[in-house]
Amino acid sequence: MAGKKVSRRGFIRTAGTLAATTAAVYSWEEHSLLAFQQGGQPPPGRGQGGRGQAQPTPVVAGPIPTG
Repeated sequence: MAGKKVSRRGFIRTAGTLAATTAAVYSWEEHSLLAFQQGGQPPPGRGQGGRGQAQPTPVVAGPIPTG
């Protein structure tokens, strides 16, 4: 890659593609979390124990420790 020249058009194309991909990923994550809040279903791929069932959230007594 050291001998490869980067043109201005190539740089702009790569930077635009990276920005669009990043925006799409964050948009998908936001949509997933919003659906979780409204429907009560766990977001896909989150909190599943490999069997497709959500794991219960442990109950912590008292205040949460802070640093």
